[in-house]
Order: sequence, then C-alpha cells, then structure tokens
Amino acid sequence: MATAKTKTYVKMSKGGDVPKAPVPKTKTTQTTEKAAAMNSPLPVTVIAKDAELQNFLDKRNNSFALPGSTIGVYFPLASQCYSDANQDERDQVIAIVISSTAPDEGTAVLLISSLSKTRIITGLSTLLEDPSVVKVMYKIHQAAYCLHTYGLENPTLVNCVDLQLLYESRVKTTVLNADMNQIISYCSQERKADQAQTLHSYKACLDRLTTIHRTKLELHCELEPLLDLLPLSYRDAILNIDNYHSRLVDVVVDEGKIPIVYTGKRQRIELSQDEVSKETITEILVKLGGEMRIGNDNRAGIDRQLHRISVMRSKTDDIYAYTMRVGRALRNAACVLTDLLLSSQHANKSVLVLGHPGSGKTTLIRDMARFVSETKENVCIIDTSNEIGGDGLIPHKCVGWSRRMMVKSLEAQAGVMVECVQNHTVETLVVDEIGRKPEVLSASTVRQRGPRLIASAHGDFRALIKNPELKGLVGGSQQVTVGDAEAKASNKGKLQTQRAGNPIFDVIVELDHVVRGRCQIIWDVAKAVDTVLEHNCYSFETRRWDVNTRGVQVIRN
Repeated sequence: MATAKTKTYVKMSKGGDVPKAPVPKTKTTQTTEKAAAMNSPLPVTVIAKDAELQNFLDKRNNSFALPGSTIGVYFPLASQCYSDANQDERDQVIAIVISSTAPDEGTAVLLISSLSKTRIITGLSTLLEDPSVVKVMYKIHQAAYCLHTYGLENPTLVNCVDLQLLYESRVKTTVLNADMNQIISYCSQERKADQAQTLHSYKACLDRLTTIHRTKLELHCELEPLLDLLPLSYRDAILNIDNYHSRLVDVVVDEGKIPIVYTGKRQRIELSQDEVSKETITEILVKLGGEMRIGNDNRAGIDRQLHRISVMRSKTDDIYAYTMRVGRALRNAACVLTDLLLSSQHANKSVLVLGHPGSGKTTLIRDMARFVSETKENVCIIDTSNEIGGDGLIPHKCVGWSRRMMVKSLEAQAGVMVECVQNHTVETLVVDEIGRKPEVLSASTVRQRGPRLIASAHGDFRALIKNPELKGLVGGSQQVTVGDAEAKASNKGKLQTQRAGNPIFDVIVELDHVVRGRCQIIWDVAKAVDTVLEHNCYSFETRRWDVNTRGVQVIRN
C-alpha cells in the first residue's frame, strides 16, 4: 500500500495508527467538530444523474474529494444489497459511497449504473492516487476484482487505509476478515447504533422503489388562547423569550411571588420584578370563566385547546396560585411505536406508557389514539381532565377519529372506564393517568372483556412494582413460603417475593425524562417483573425518534 511521504497519525481508541493528511487544527476546532459529528447526523445524497454528478464535482474542484480531507470510501456489491441478484450480477459494484465528516459534506451515494462510465473511472482513479486525501476503506480486496471488471485497471493506491487489514495488523492477527461490528466495537461502543442507522440509510438510498418515506414530526400548539388569560406585561415578557413557541412548558403565577415560566429542566425565567397581586389572581379567574370552569380535581381547560390550568387553594377554598401547562399536539410521535400499535403480531397487546411528570406521556398517548383510529378501529378515550382531547364538547382534531368520554370527577373515572366498554363497542380504550387502585381494578375488568387497553401512569418500572396502589397493573407481588429444597436451590431463603398474578399490560413503554423522543420498550412485562423480583436486570429495547436521521433509531436491543 503506497502512502505519501509526509503524514501524521491519529490514535485508535486502543492503539493502532491511521495515516491522516497533515491538516493543522486547533483544540477548539477539533472539539467543535467532534460535537457536531456526534449530535448532527450527516445527510445522505443520492447521485443518479450526470448533471447531479457534475454539481457534486463542481463543489470539490472537479474531484471526488477536497484536497487535504479524510473520507470514507465504500463499494457496495449487488450480492450485499439484493438477495435475489443472479450469479452474473452478484459481483457487480452498484455504487460508490463517499462519506466525509465535514459539516457541509455528508455522504454521497453515486449510482454508477446511471452515470457516465468514463467520468466514474477517471474520478475514481484520481481519487485513489491523490496523496492529499486520506481514503478509509473496507474490504477493498473484495471490491478490487469487481472494479477491475467494471473498467478500473491497475490503479495506484496512495494514502489508503483498509480497516480489515488494519484490524488484522494492529488488533488481532488471527482475524482475517473482521466485520464492521467488530471494528466499530473496538474503536467506540457509542458508534454501533449510528453505524446501524447509516447502513439502513444506504440501503434505502440504493433502492428507491422500496424506500419508505417516513412522515415528519409536526408540532401543533396554539398559545394565544392561553396567553390571553395573562396580564399584558406577562404576555409581552413571554413573547420576548427566544423560541418561546416551542420552549414554553409551564407558566406559574403565585400570589405574593414573582411570576415565572419554565422552559425546560432547571430553566426558569422571571416575567416581572413585581409580585403577583390578589387582583391579578382574580383577573385570571374571570378570564377563565369563573369558579364554574374548575373541576373537582382543581383543573380547568380552554375550549378545544390542549392547555391545562391547575389551581392551588387555601384552607378556606380561595384560589391563590395557577400552574398553566402548555399543551402541544405532536403529530406522528406514535410512529416510534408503529410495529407495536399496528402489526398483527402485537395487535391485541395492551400498552402502558410510564414516565415522570413532563416527560411527554399525554402527548404520546394522544397521538397513539389518533394513530390507531386512522386504521378504522373503534377507539374511545376516557378523558378525565379533558387533557387528551381538550376542553369543550368537541375534541381537538389531534385525536383523529377517536371518540371521547368525559368524566365528571376523578372518583368516577373507574366507573366510566367500564361503562364505555359495556355501552360503546370499543376495540381500543385509551386512558390517561391511571393513578389509584379502583382504576387498576377497572383496567383489569376492561381487559377481561376483550378490548385493547392503552394507558399511562406516573413513575418508572421498578417504582411501579413497589407501588401498593398500582402494582396490580404489572401483576403485583406477594410473599410466599417455599419448600426446603426450592429454598436451598435458589439460595434465597424460604420466604420469597413472587409475582402475584398476570399483568394487565403486556408491553410497557417507559419515556426518558431527560432525553425527549427516547423510550425503553419492555416487550415481556411478566418476565421483566419476575426478573426484578429476583434482583436481576430485565431486558428492554431502547428507541429514539430523531428528525435528523429521518426515522426511528433502535439504540439497544
């Protein structure tokens, strides 16, 4: 393998040097580029026309890569991308993939069957011989014969690195054909998920006919009706917050204190230097519609809006504080659970969404209801606080074809759940916030009658198992006395904790309260409960909806 005379080296995480072009960079620049590479997935561009190829070359000084750059070069074969390729086609190179970590570069997929053969051969020969460009490759020995067949004869390789050969030379000499998983795992565990996502992107780009164009996340939020409840000075202060439309979480107005808003975890902004007066509290109540608009759960809403206004009362029942939670509809949020909601394999499985306050449980439940209802399934929502479908008789359009049953009080929720199943031929029942034992019993009754149940609850999985009110959702637990032989075999004593019964919910989706759009899916709740009671680690799958990668990413399974 030929290399340029002048070269520098970058260290692999566990040793081994990779030739790199001598481009001096400051420490700040390196840190910034690394952060950008980690957080912003690079775009994939398909080049299938000569005009597109010319545009690609014009941006790179009529070359496949800019001088002084480090790029990845890969040659997919037909046998790797199409299982039905015949014997004559299997060894054909179908594309050239050129990837760069530069912020404005990304990855280019050149579909060579659609492009000028002469221009491809000339460009590739120039690239491989260019000493100023470091080419990182994989399985070049396998692609060499195929490229020769294509018409690339006796190219000179300068400053080229084959990852397989490097792995064999520097890591493990007995491994002659290391795959990408081995190489990536050796260099960085954090990159395994990115590699899987990248491979899916390449495959989709190489076969447009079978590419699924995923829908985008669409945020719908009408803030004006909520802001109209506030004094003009508070409203103006909110409008001056950068990106307030997407950042605003809670507006907090307490009598005798400074009014504030929360825009995220530990992110608080003051709206005024003056303390809230009794007159301001009364003014907000009048704009809301008076005491009659506030339910027994001390919550109120705005007609056909998703916002929630909660009040605090004194011992004499006077209102002295408001918490105004901004309600947003995130259309297609449920796409992260498409297989769980729509596939025949999981069609009858009930789903419990767990999460801490503010993690997005209601937002996800809301879109799950819409998602399922658009399959023409009979979906009904038990909307105790009118938070899923909004206030008023007509539900918000974000719930799609779902019907909505309102509840007079929190105490009546359990009864309304059973009533809905008895009277309205429901196939899927959606319930937000199961929080008390009567609702757990009603959920059990609903499941016994046949409908699928989609619901949410506060907390996380381990806390749920210990919650005396809610542990029945996952089967509960009980102390049992086992025989001497079993106690000796398990080495846990004669008094053991075991699952008391079958879980009401088959699958649990636990939302990450730190990273928005990320969740853990527990596919077998019964097995997971048994594992936790045995003081072991349970299995789960981590998923993330990422708008930058245009789809759902399975991070860990």
